[in-house]
Amino acid sequence: MGYINSFYCKTMEDMRNQALPEGLKAERKEGIQKGKKEGRKEIALRMLEMGKYSFDEISTLLELSVEEVKLLQTEK
Repeated sequence: MGYINSFYCKTMEDMRNQALPEGLKAERKEGIQKGKKEGRKEIALRMLEMGKYSFDEISTLLELSVEEVKLLQTEK
């Protein structure tokens, strides 16, 4: 069942991508990347609040720079 669902999702994504003009494809990809980065920042904030992780650990695990992690702490 999982294979069928993943195949269906992939097929639907391929159809959407074929229908989008090149400019919109780039904007869509950029939006997805931005959303992923925002999600990683939210997780980093939770990790900082827990107080169990160093800046380096958060940076490595979430693929953020140490500077970004430190900035998140000052903003909270």
